[in-house]
This record gives sequence, C-alpha cells and structure tokens, in this order.
Amino acid sequence: AGRVKSVREIAVALAPGISDGQLIKIAGAGQAGEHGAGAGDLYVRVKIKPHHNFKRISNDLVVKKDLDILAVLAGKKIEIPTLSGGKVLVEIPTGFNLREKLRIPGEGMPKFGGYGRGDLYVEFDIKVPKVNPKIKKSLEDLE
Repeated sequence: AGRVKSVREIAVALAPGISDGQLIKIAGAGQAGEHGAGAGDLYVRVKIKPHHNFKRISNDLVVKKDLDILAVLAGKKIEIPTLSGGKVLVEIPTGFNLREKLRIPGEGMPKFGGYGRGDLYVEFDIKVPKVNPKIKKSLEDLE
C-alpha cells in the first residue's frame, strides 16, 4: 500500500485557558494516506489534572483559605494565593458574610481564545484562636 509503520512524537501547543475534554486538531499529523495520498489529521483530547489548591469552574477559580477571626476584627489584610504562584492582599469588607465566597476580579483562569481572565473566589474556613484573658475582657467591653 506504500505505507510504513512508525512511531513519532509530535509537540502539541496548549493555549492558556484550555478546558478539560477539549479536542485539538493537528492537520497533517495523522496516519499516512493510501497510494501516496497526504497524511490525515490527528485529534488530541485534553485531560487536565485537578490542581491541589484551586478548583476550576469555567474561567473562574475557587480557593479555600483558613481565616483567623481576630485578624478580621483587627482589619488586617488577608494573603490569598494566586494561580501564577503569587499572592494578593485583600481586605474583608465591613459587613461581609464570611460564609459567602469573596470575589477577586481578574485573578482566575485566562479566557481561552480571548482576552482577560476569570475571577478568583475565596472560601473561608474560620478558625477560632485561643483568647487570653486580656483580649477576652476587651471583647466583653466592646459587647
């Protein structure tokens, strides 16, 4: 038939923001055609491993963060990890319900084939620290 069996490696470029299960077509990288015809196309299905810190929902990301309630009461900024490996400092808004997710615009996944990024949502896990008698007295006075 004029064909020879062989194996070859092909580099596949993955664009930022590609989704799990998405197909990529690589023209001319498939099996050789019969009787000297051109090679067919190769289709690659993308399988994305889950990240250990971030959960992906479309172009948005969700991250869990332990939260010290005393730091919130003191008005301290909270350090949130980003997908790029950096950190962003956020202040918890007054009156914010800590059971809701805090939205950080533009810190999510890159939008596939477009511009911009999704958002990063932070789920807080509230930690109650041990309180010394002096702090406890101050809190009682505030109450």
